[in-house]
Amino acid sequence: MWINLWEKPVLPEISHLISLRHEGGKLFIVLGPPDLGVAILFNQPENAFGTIPWVPDPLRCHKVLRCKYGVLNHTHVPDENMSPGMYEIAYRQKLQELITQEIYTPLSVIFDRYFSAPHLASGDPKQVVDTMWEELEEIRRPAENMGEWLGNRDTESLEKMIHPFSIQELTGETISDEQLKQELDQITLEDFLEML
Repeated sequence: MWINLWEKPVLPEISHLISLRHEGGKLFIVLGPPDLGVAILFNQPENAFGTIPWVPDPLRCHKVLRCKYGVLNHTHVPDENMSPGMYEIAYRQKLQELITQEIYTPLSVIFDRYFSAPHLASGDPKQVVDTMWEELEEIRRPAENMGEWLGNRDTESLEKMIHPFSIQELTGETISDEQLKQELDQITLEDFLEML
């Protein structure tokens, strides 16, 4: 069944969501009881459904930590339901987007400057992120620290995540989602690597 999102669709009666799949700018949604499997295809451009910026509330008042740990939540999961796995996916997408946006300085020069590893720059942005993820602890550490905090939400894992900053430095005014999205859109790959 094709649905034009600009018209009010007539949907079959459903009991629950079975699966979601994003492929080539299209979102496949399977609704209904498992034996019915009614597939609905939303044919929309990439990012048509938007993203919501996400960073844990304790970090919203610290710019460096917001930019280091903030991600764009493509799944629109409520803050309290963010899991370590969902965060890792969003974090890797953030890295991929930063790599895609880097047009002025060759990636090999950037990776040589920060990691003495110019060989990481080969392949498409996803391959580059996958290689960085495998070879560089500095790249994995923020996602691992966030995953630990999301699992425990305790002071010890928060302190580990924000090191070298202290909990006492997490004061000040928090920012809105719109302001956070602007900050995340403005950082460059080099800005991000500098924070690591």
